[in-house]
Amino acid sequence: MLSTVIAGREWKLRWGASDKISKRLVVLLTLIGLVGAGAAIGVTLYRLSLQDLGGPNGTFDLRVYMAGARAVRAGRDLYGAGFAAVSPRGFPFTYPPFAAIVLVPLSYLGIAPLAWGWEIVTFAVLAGCVSLAFGPLRDRLGSPFTVLVLSAVALLARPVYDDLLLGQVDVLLMGAVMFACSSRVSRPWRATLVGLAAAIKVVPGIFIVYLLLARRWRMAWAAIGAWTGATALGFALRPQSSLLYYGHLLWEPGRPGSPTSFLNQSVWGMVERAHLGSLQLAVIALAVALLAVVGLGRAISAWRHGHTVAAAVLVGLVGVLASPISWIHELVWLVPAVGVLLGDARRALRGDLLRRRVAALVLAGLLWASLPYVGHDLGHGALAQLLTDTYGLAAAALVLAGIGERGAAEGDRGSVCADAGSVARPDRQAAVSQGAEGVGGVATLEQAPAPL
Repeated sequence: MLSTVIAGREWKLRWGASDKISKRLVVLLTLIGLVGAGAAIGVTLYRLSLQDLGGPNGTFDLRVYMAGARAVRAGRDLYGAGFAAVSPRGFPFTYPPFAAIVLVPLSYLGIAPLAWGWEIVTFAVLAGCVSLAFGPLRDRLGSPFTVLVLSAVALLARPVYDDLLLGQVDVLLMGAVMFACSSRVSRPWRATLVGLAAAIKVVPGIFIVYLLLARRWRMAWAAIGAWTGATALGFALRPQSSLLYYGHLLWEPGRPGSPTSFLNQSVWGMVERAHLGSLQLAVIALAVALLAVVGLGRAISAWRHGHTVAAAVLVGLVGVLASPISWIHELVWLVPAVGVLLGDARRALRGDLLRRRVAALVLAGLLWASLPYVGHDLGHGALAQLLTDTYGLAAAALVLAGIGERGAAEGDRGSVCADAGSVARPDRQAAVSQGAEGVGGVATLEQAPAPL
């Protein structure tokens, strides 16, 4: 047995007799991983420092958020010409009033400490998402450093980098809904995070639809209640802005930017760039309907089979594809999709395992290659169009092909969000209760009780 003490807790690695991986190899791989993690973090910090996050051009979207929060403090209009005068480059505030209200406390901070603090929190939330999505790999390697290494590597994915560069909220919202929907049992208090996320940015509202369709009633009503309360607060504090937003601005899809921009990876954006003429609206409607029906259906199926992380990822991808505008930084959902594709190698069929590994490798390569930017630089042509739409096409392929309904279970092995009227399978309950023991002689990680 190999043990080490980290952060005041003792971690023990148990090795079965049939395990083929030597302790020395694991130690070597851990050291290589830590060096790689350090390099990835260093590269990311260097790239961000070149953009001067605390300077006039850094964390652009975060600056717009803070302009909205200051407008709330000063009693100014969030969506009129007066806001454009104080917003960076005159950029409009595109979120509901509640988003500006909840950020008011942060508006008292200087932009430099706020920007770097935002990045640190974003990385911490990203690590939580990685821990959920790559749970089987984390458990199989049995190292407390696994999540750190994977999270550091995820920083190099283009959607994550863009989120950090702009000071966006997408990783934070993804973490909130994944935490809410990936638990082993239904806890309505967690579902309030879904409602709050939908009140801050409309797109996460698709998770409320998912909860209703899955008949997870307690979770759904808790989410609806949280959204209603947050939205009501927005109406109470900013009534005119709330009426303007929900009655008019919400229905202007081009307000955040041009739908034809290569940065827009939604169905709408991909079809717009295809120049289909009079067929355009029909193709958009049919494609969105197909992806919504198939994606939500697969998500419900995945949840019923205990694959709660896969279900959350599928719903997140559907939301991104169905939204009229989905910038590249909103495709952060593709990062946990890599972990879901890898799944649990010990439980997957051999052919399915090979397909999953190839798909995960290809998707990871696409994320780190920044192909939409390459396609944009190429200009016109079929190849340029294909590269430009890379992330949107990858998301659509994952939704249509499905991830998680069959085969490998995720990090919360055997976890089913037991709602009213739903009961976890006995064999899955046994797997959870016996999860401290190794499976098939593979090394597993145990946390020894902390001294009182």
